[in-house]
Amino acid sequence: MPERIVDSIVAMAAAEDQVRAIRALASPRQGETVSALIDLAQHPLLGGPARAAASYALADSPRELAVDAVRALLHDEDSDVRTAAAYALGELGDTVDTGALVALLRDPERNTFMVAREAILALGVLRDAESVSGLAHDRELSDGLRLEAVLALGSMLPHPFADEALRHLEVDCDSPHAIRDAAERARETQRPRCARGGAA
Repeated sequence: MPERIVDSIVAMAAAEDQVRAIRALASPRQGETVSALIDLAQHPLLGGPARAAASYALADSPRELAVDAVRALLHDEDSDVRTAAAYALGELGDTVDTGALVALLRDPERNTFMVAREAILALGVLRDAESVSGLAHDRELSDGLRLEAVLALGSMLPHPFADEALRHLEVDCDSPHAIRDAAERARETQRPRCARGGAA
């Protein structure tokens, strides 16, 4: 059954049809469907968009069925597939998987902006404040990626480590103004506001 599904999708002439068919695979994703999605994500005859669609779809699969394949997809030659795998790992994973995401960020051959951005967001979803804080302070990363790390830290508040990291970024004179401002805004949204007319 999974082989027939895979073969019929691979046989489609248009990439758009392949992507639509992959997205239409039955939910919840268990057993045979997950097996088909894994085969599609790794299939050598499919282009990047179809394989990325299958990788994104694995995010909604039972973790025990999909996580090993998703980790392997972080090493795929196609950047769209790596981006999708980083997203899926954030949705599927736990703190065990943060090392794979950090390694992806540190690999210049696999680390495009979109791949890195998705890896940072996944670390935020996994609430790995220590790793994300390190990225936010890392001056070897582009300002755009550091800003993504600040936003990911903001999404973790009121996590104490995230709050401490944002406090440091607010006053880090060596960081660009945009990063300091983003850190301040992230913390500002967490501060309790007095009711109108209440005591100051």
